[in-house]
Amino acid sequence: MESCAYGALSRNSNTGAVLVDDQLCNGCEACVVACPLRAVSLDQEKKIVLKCDLCGGDPECIKVCSREALVVKDTDPASQERKSFMAETSKALSQMGK
Repeated sequence: MESCAYGALSRNSNTGAVLVDDQLCNGCEACVVACPLRAVSLDQEKKIVLKCDLCGGDPECIKVCSREALVVKDTDPASQERKSFMAETSKALSQMGK
C-alpha cells in the first residue's frame, strides 16, 4: 500500500484484503512492481490495477475449488509469520525472474 503515491490502495478492516479505489488509481503500475506476490495486474483497457478483494470476505474461488486447494487464512498483517512469508515469497519470485 505504501507503493501507491495516489492513495488508491487501502486495507478492508473486516476481511484484511487490500482494495483498489479505481477513482484514485491512475494505472501507474507502481503497486504491480512492488507486490511480492504478483497479485496485482493492470487492466489494459481501463488503465487501472486489478486485485482480488476476497469477494467481501466470502471468496467465490474457494467455494468452487473441488480440490480444496484454496483456503482463507485469517492473519494479522503485522505478524512475524506474515512478514516472513512475504519475505520468502518475494525472494523466490525475484530468483525466478533471473
